[in-house]
Amino acid sequence: RPHKGREGQQDSRCLLCKTSETMMEYSYDLMSANPKGYDFSSPVVPMLKKIQTGFNCNFCHDPHSAEPRIIFAPLIESMTGENGRENFYQKTVGSKASTPIEVVDMGLRGFTRKIGILKDYNANFQCGQCHNAANRYLTYKWLKDDKPVRPEDLQKAGVSPYATEFFKDPLESWAWFKAKGWHQGVNGTTGVHYVNGSDHPHVEIMLQSKHGQAGVTCTDCHFARKADGKAEHQPSLVKLKVENTCMRSACHGPSSKSNWTDPGQALYTIEAIQQEYRIRVQKMEMAAKDAQRIFMKLKAGEASLPQEVKEKLETAYEKYLSARDWYLTDLSSGFHDPEGFNRTVSVVTWELRKTNAAAQGALKKTPVKQ
Repeated sequence: RPHKGREGQQDSRCLLCKTSETMMEYSYDLMSANPKGYDFSSPVVPMLKKIQTGFNCNFCHDPHSAEPRIIFAPLIESMTGENGRENFYQKTVGSKASTPIEVVDMGLRGFTRKIGILKDYNANFQCGQCHNAANRYLTYKWLKDDKPVRPEDLQKAGVSPYATEFFKDPLESWAWFKAKGWHQGVNGTTGVHYVNGSDHPHVEIMLQSKHGQAGVTCTDCHFARKADGKAEHQPSLVKLKVENTCMRSACHGPSSKSNWTDPGQALYTIEAIQQEYRIRVQKMEMAAKDAQRIFMKLKAGEASLPQEVKEKLETAYEKYLSARDWYLTDLSSGFHDPEGFNRTVSVVTWELRKTNAAAQGALKKTPVKQ
């Protein structure tokens, strides 16, 4: 049965990744009211009580044709919709990383329903149905006045109500949201706006990583291959089976460019990447703590800053919030895209340190009122 914790406390769309039983009950436009089936306003608990099965084969394999497919509407829309024409996938479709997709209209039950048939098996999109950072934009607000973003605002901006833009890193994501003038909430400790708070952006990270660009997908590492070449369909950590993943001759093993001949070489490389991740995250968090202390003084009225200095500090902290959410919900400890992680966190840490130093130098104590 599907997980009943977090999903039981939020909205019904969370169940789209827990069971395929409801797939024909949702219209393709998940944001619209659906009197004949489920939509975002559907109560979660009654739905849970009706569901009998959890994650199943038909998420990724069409039961009629056995072709590789995806059934998650926001990802299909991101890959094929008019509003996504400038995103990474649509601009690179047909490359090693971006497998072509055919959309099939399954218009049943009085409302539009679609599935996407992939030209080739590509687990980055099949697994990416759930492991993505699709944003529900109608829950966002304007930075200028804190009013909700409306459907007409999205139409004017050329953005689908529920989609992913396939950003390569949180800095690109942050810049896009900042340019739109939208935010998703306010950080309680500092009062700084989130311009983006994405959950587990795995497909986004993988597509533009070195592995993704080489055509490597989730199952190459998390499923591995048996002696007969078939995928084992038992997801687990790469470190538990490097001989069947990293050590294949098609990747880094014997006769490859890396020519690793011992599993210890693969394990050492993974550990080294993840240790660098832990060190860089620690340094970023230390710089963020320094910024938090300054913001807390400002909130408490104990000190003040010139507006220009304060804005620069807020900008640096906004980037930190985006980077923190982006990578700490990835759970690979930087391994999915080491270069992207190192580049991003280096920029964020440097900007925090620079703006912290400027703020400390400009900080003025507020006289205590008698």
